[in-house]
Parts: sequence; C-alpha cells; structure tokens
Amino acid sequence: MSLTELTGNPRHDQLLMLIAERGYMNIDELANLLDVSTQTVRRDIRKLSEQGLITRHHGGAGRGFQRR
Repeated sequence: MSLTELTGNPRHDQLLMLIAERGYMNIDELANLLDVSTQTVRRDIRKLSEQGLITRHHGGAGRGFQRR
C-alpha cells in the first residue's frame, strides 16, 4: 500500500506527503498549500494524530508517532 492510499482521503494523503517530505509544517503553510481553511487543517491534523500517523505540535504538525 502506498502512502497515497493510506487514509482513503486525498487531502489527508496530501497532508501526510507534505509532512513526510518536509518534516514539520505549520498550519498556515498547510492551509495555503492545500487551499483550505486553517480550521480544516486543524481538524485534519487532530484526526491524523489520533490515528498515530503524525505528531501534533503547537501551531503545526510533524513526522512521527505520538506516544500514548
């Protein structure tokens, strides 16, 4: 399975690819690149973080897994 098929949601897949390439991105950068609101990015980050696919940081997200 490729990363672009990981979530079943094209925007989530694109967000994951951007973070995988850059390591960390802030919410404003992601919103501009994905052409969505910052609130949408926050919701997406929260969901992907809950799935353990990214790590949430104040103001953005990065690679890695969240410790529970």
